[in-house]
Amino acid sequence: MQMGRGEIILLVDDEAAVLEITKTTLEAFNYRVITAKDGAEALILYQQRVGEIDVVITDMEMPVMDGEALVREIRKTAPDAKVVCISGLEAEAKGMDMSRLKPQAFLTKPYSTETLLTALHQVVTLQ
Repeated sequence: MQMGRGEIILLVDDEAAVLEITKTTLEAFNYRVITAKDGAEALILYQQRVGEIDVVITDMEMPVMDGEALVREIRKTAPDAKVVCISGLEAEAKGMDMSRLKPQAFLTKPYSTETLLTALHQVVTLQ
C-alpha cells in the first residue's frame, strides 16, 4: 500500500470511532490528519488552513452541516480543492448530485484500508 508524504488531510465524520480509527490508519501511512466531527467545524478548520490542507475526506451524512453542504462551501473558497466523499449509501440512492460536487473520489462504507489508501494516493497525485 502506498505511503503518504506528510500530506495534510482534513478528516470529517460524526462517528467518533470511525474518525479515530481512520486518523490512526492514515497517520500510520505518513499522512498528517486534522479531524472534525461535523461540516461546520470542518469548514472553520479549512478556512483557517486554506492552502495547507491537501485533501478533505468527508462523510456525507452528518448533523449540523452535512458533507454535501461542506463541499459546496469549500468549493466557494477553493474551487480546485481535492475532496473524497464517503457515504454509507450509494450517492444516487441518497439523491446527492455528485456531478455538481465533483469529488475526486467517492467511497461507500464500509471500505477497506487498502481502498481508502489507494483512493487517497490517486487524489493526492492528481495535478
